[in-house]
Amino acid sequence: MKIRQGFVSNSSSSSFIVSKDKVIDWKELIKELEKLEDKLKEQGKQSWGDNGETFEVQNDYISVETHYCYEAYEVLDKQVIDLEDNSYLIED
Repeated sequence: MKIRQGFVSNSSSSSFIVSKDKVIDWKELIKELEKLEDKLKEQGKQSWGDNGETFEVQNDYISVETHYCYEAYEVLDKQVIDLEDNSYLIED
């Protein structure tokens, strides 16, 4: 497993871990991700990540799987201050 700070555009599998203090509107971010999760469930999908995950909130951090779901990345990009510089990208 590789852990990189910043953004890697050619990742085949990617998850972002973002600190709450780097998010513009924490509640809105969670709301948008929940809405996206509900949309996928309506389509019969349980997750959008290749590891069976979507997103998870733990204390002051959120991890978001973005593989197979560019919309999840777009939500992060809209809500996270300088996403490319202020997140950790984990690649398998």
